[in-house]
Amino acid sequence: MAERLAVESRLLPGLTILALVALIQLLPSRYVLLPPAVVYVLGGVLVLALIAAGVTRPGSMWVRVERWAVWLFVLVGTAAELVILKDLIGDIIFHKRELAAITLLTTSVAVWVTNVLIFSFVYWQLDRGGPDGRVRGWNGRADLTFT
Repeated sequence: MAERLAVESRLLPGLTILALVALIQLLPSRYVLLPPAVVYVLGGVLVLALIAAGVTRPGSMWVRVERWAVWLFVLVGTAAELVILKDLIGDIIFHKRELAAITLLTTSVAVWVTNVLIFSFVYWQLDRGGPDGRVRGWNGRADLTFT
């Protein structure tokens, strides 16, 4: 009988990436830093890495590619989020009349949700050795333990 591969589902992380890409694309043009094609390519590469890591054995090359792709996406996403947050805070403090209050509010909510999703993605990659470590039966302590 064939040995069954133990893998951790990448469905929720994949949906998280799609939600992040959608949130970035829904921002008002004033807060868009990267061309849409770059965001789609980064998200697509990460989703492909998630799929490839999900269908291969733990410890494979694709798991390492997935980890590097995750950190690249987190780095770019966090840097973009910080620049957007700086611009947003400036617009809130020095309120310009051409900006509607609802635009500022919805953009700030989008930045907050993006921050939560990026943190959850980082936590998924770090906790107990990441998806590969959890499949391999990692025996250490959890990185964040909530009481």
